[in-house]
Amino acid sequence: LGGTYPLSFFRLASHRPWDTVTTMLSPTSVWNPLRTQDPEVDDLIARIQASTGSEQDALFRELNDYVIEQAWFVPWDEPEIAYVTSTDIIAVQEAYSAIPPLYNFAPAN
Repeated sequence: LGGTYPLSFFRLASHRPWDTVTTMLSPTSVWNPLRTQDPEVDDLIARIQASTGSEQDALFRELNDYVIEQAWFVPWDEPEIAYVTSTDIIAVQEAYSAIPPLYNFAPAN
C-alpha cells in the first residue's frame, strides 16, 4: 500500500457510499496509497458530511459521477457473481452485498 507498484488486482466488497469515501477517496484512506487529492472531491466530501437525506444522496451521486469522469477507478474486469439454491431454500439479498449472506439462507417452508 505504499504506492511502489503501478497496479494491483483485488476485489473489495460493495460498500455503503460513505465506506467508499473513507476507504478509497480521502487522501488519508488506506486504499489511496498515493494520497491522491482533488479539490472537487474534497469539496464534495465536505458537503456530504454536512448534509443528510436526499440532499446527501444527491451529493454521493455527484461524487460518484465525478470520480468516474476523472477515471479514478477505471474498470477493466467485472467478475460474474452467481449463486444457486434449490426450491427448498430461500435466500434474501441484502443491499451492498454481492451475494446473500449465509444468515439469510433458510428453509423455504
